[in-house]
Amino acid sequence: MVARSRRVGLRWGNAVGLVATGMLGCNAILGYEGDYRIAGDAGLDASVSYDAQQDEAAIGGSAGTAGSAGSGGSAGTAGSAGSGGSAGTAGSAGSGGSAGTAGSAGSGGSAGSGGSAGSGGSAGSGGSAGSGGGCTDCDPILEQCFNNQFCVAKSVTVSSTGVSFQIDATEVTASQYAAWISTSPVAPPSVPNDVCAWKSSYNAGDGLGKYPVTNVDWCDAYAYCNGVGKRLCGKIGGGANPYADFWKVSDQWFNACSSGGAHTYPYGGNPQTSPTDGYDGQKCNGYDKGVGGTMVVATCPECTSTENGYTGVYDLSGNVYEWEDSCEQATGPADNCRARGGGFFTSPNDMNCLDADYNARNSTVDYIGLRCCGP
Repeated sequence: MVARSRRVGLRWGNAVGLVATGMLGCNAILGYEGDYRIAGDAGLDASVSYDAQQDEAAIGGSAGTAGSAGSGGSAGTAGSAGSGGSAGTAGSAGSGGSAGTAGSAGSGGSAGSGGSAGSGGSAGSGGSAGSGGGCTDCDPILEQCFNNQFCVAKSVTVSSTGVSFQIDATEVTASQYAAWISTSPVAPPSVPNDVCAWKSSYNAGDGLGKYPVTNVDWCDAYAYCNGVGKRLCGKIGGGANPYADFWKVSDQWFNACSSGGAHTYPYGGNPQTSPTDGYDGQKCNGYDKGVGGTMVVATCPECTSTENGYTGVYDLSGNVYEWEDSCEQATGPADNCRARGGGFFTSPNDMNCLDADYNARNSTVDYIGLRCCGP
């Protein structure tokens, strides 16, 4: 049993504990279709052999001098033009005319230039075109390539009246996080007030493939997002979101989850009616879904907004909590930092967009992951 942290926010019931892992899933419309990597082979190995008789062609020229007929000598010159080789025997005939015949044999030597066609072997370099960095297997809908190195979650632009920013389409997956870890990023990360100065290395995280990464602390999440050219979701316009402002539309995460404050859950509901208005336990991966564990990101196509300007962002409710750049203090590892959205074991109250859980900055648990934002 993983110890749960305290919670703040609107409550209509108590949080539930972990349940045994089940196999119930969603009918996937979007998701990962598997690997798209194409292995390019090297081109054909071409070898060109040269006729050892080429050197003998020079003899044909001297044979031409054997005939007093000047024209025969010039015919011998034709022999030197190619690799006919045997043309030299014409010289022994003594007749300049027949030596001319040797010249035509020399034209066979020009056929030897066909050997240069062996340069076609260099076409094998086309095999190198198969190299697409580390991004050949990125999902075309849910991922994008970072710096031609590895796949990261696709950035989706969220926009409404007077507001525009970017947020990841999905939670950061185990494979995306592992790809970043494999680059040996330097710790500690550069964070205001040096609140991560205690970090000497980054946690490897848990999870497989396209499942969300978990068991990462706040500093891991902050460093990852910065490391892939984004930032941990905070305040619209930049910087951390004030700890007490989790319910305001100036908060990137809350704005995206609630469609600018319009909904209780990503898919609907009126927050003015009740904290659980519009709840549907089958749309997102929470306790009522019955899965009992994390699911591949974006497996549930209805766990997203249908409002213009907010579509294409999945799992903001359920699956795993997500670290946010919003902390109560700025002193170090024990600071309380927000983790939003509920997890695979949570109740309707904890899965709404207003939920504002928190954990210590240095905590690593199997129900908290991350999502990145942009300007």
